[in-house]
Amino acid sequence: LKAHKLSNETIFKYRYGESLLYEGCIDKATEIFTELGNDGDTDSLLRLAEISIKSENYDNAKTIVEKLISENKENWKVYLLAGTLSLTERNFEQSIRYYRNALDYKQNSSVIYQSLAISYYCLRNRKKSLRENLKALHLNPYNINALLTYTDTILEDDNQNQKALSNIAYKLDDYVQAFPDEVNAITRLAHVYDETNQANKGIELLQNKSKSIDNSGMWNDLGVLWEKRKSKTAMAFYQRAIKLSGGVEKSSNDRGASIAVLNMVRMLIDSGSYKEAEELIEEFIENSPEQYHLKDEVVGKLALNHIRVRVFQNKIQDRKSVV
Repeated sequence: LKAHKLSNETIFKYRYGESLLYEGCIDKATEIFTELGNDGDTDSLLRLAEISIKSENYDNAKTIVEKLISENKENWKVYLLAGTLSLTERNFEQSIRYYRNALDYKQNSSVIYQSLAISYYCLRNRKKSLRENLKALHLNPYNINALLTYTDTILEDDNQNQKALSNIAYKLDDYVQAFPDEVNAITRLAHVYDETNQANKGIELLQNKSKSIDNSGMWNDLGVLWEKRKSKTAMAFYQRAIKLSGGVEKSSNDRGASIAVLNMVRMLIDSGSYKEAEELIEEFIENSPEQYHLKDEVVGKLALNHIRVRVFQNKIQDRKSVV
């Protein structure tokens, strides 16, 4: 801090702001970036816009981005950030235009191609998403976001190409070897193994990794892979994922655990345990905070409605049998 006070060099102040940001001192970092931004430092203004996006202050981010575009027409970082802001606002066509502008000034950026792939993925344009992701991975085979988006796009295809699956299995395995604790890569690799008739290999991978990584998402994925083999084992893994988050009442704050809850509900419905399923999903919905992702809550409510319909149909069927 004393060194900071003695120095007026922009680059030193910027790096000091970066270190504060890394340590989670957002307010102090914002003060430094604001000071530098007022002096016209583009990188500091970009940081301020990023901070605004993360805090969901989109109006402020948009003001900064528009100012930067008008003053820095050839700065690829500005267009990249503008595309990210548009992507956050779900204006996918506009995000693509901005990312294309960024490529005009930075053709060898894996991040730009990966961002384009995400925009096309959101537009459900599978072909273009795969194409841009491949470009991103060619430039940087360890771009995790590109790797995950590429994997998800392939896994979601109803007519899965075994050659493409084998290729992505190789890429994921290479990544996991380099970054052995990256949970998202581990779970995706396990699912790819499952889709290539190597389910046991996927289960073995997750079970080995779970010895050193206690993650609700991994336990949930183990449950998914076990469902086709032994339902009781699958249910035990779902329960483990939920327990890790602190129970059903706290599971909505944990993506892996919340998906495990919904998987348990689905299994209970399929086995005819409607009352137990209804109690579970009602507890989940009741304890879901307002800010929790709407999709999961809606899925929960739909499941609850589905349970009630099935229970009603069974009661009607029972009465018909009595008659």
